[in-house]
Amino acid sequence: MAAIDIGAEAKDRGDSLTASYTLIAKDNPANASGKITSIEIWAKTDLEGCEVATFFVVSGDNLSTRDTQLIGDIVAGDKRTFEVDLDVEAGDYIGVHCISGTIEVDTSGGAGLWYYNADYIPCTNQAFSSIGGYIMSLKGIGAEAGIDVSIEPPLIAVNSEGKTPAMSLGVGLEPPLIAVNSQALTTTFVLDRIFGVPLVAVNSQALIPSLSISPEIILAPVVSIDSEASLCLPLLPPITLQLW
Repeated sequence: MAAIDIGAEAKDRGDSLTASYTLIAKDNPANASGKITSIEIWAKTDLEGCEVATFFVVSGDNLSTRDTQLIGDIVAGDKRTFEVDLDVEAGDYIGVHCISGTIEVDTSGGAGLWYYNADYIPCTNQAFSSIGGYIMSLKGIGAEAGIDVSIEPPLIAVNSEGKTPAMSLGVGLEPPLIAVNSQALTTTFVLDRIFGVPLVAVNSQALIPSLSISPEIILAPVVSIDSEASLCLPLLPPITLQLW
């Protein structure tokens, strides 16, 4: 999983802005999609009732919040870090609003800010004012969604009852790991992002899955299963997937 960062370094800067405005940093939009799990912020004076959010541009200077979280009061004078759980998509921006207090900024050298003198966390298609050059001490850190696992062949072995007799995932999962219906729907472990389709062909007796695989690196057909659930992939090397 790739690391995600959004916003600028939380550090002591040369100026400040009142955080009773809704402030959205244009610097360093999110580099990937996933979760922001921590927020770093440096207050010039104590901040009261702070709420942070991920924002996306609707059009022009109109933005909407994607996800929000209250982090509370923040003591000034150093970088403070808070655990959060914020959805983020590649290209999103990080923003903040507090009841009172000021946040560290520089007035030049940055990409600028969107701002509004009111609480717009959350908001939908809200028009903001924009100013160039400013850079704010507010940063989010997280990771892409999903877990990396190594799968060694055979990738899938599914019998007519949807049982999985042989599969190595590198994680503590109990079989059946994959079970699909006759249309290869209702999977919980999906392989359509990295793999082309069809990935799995089983008969109509397959049980509802407890897991599904989703992937776009290996061309179809990756797995071919006959009515007896026979499968043979002795020449395939181990591969690494990301499970969603």
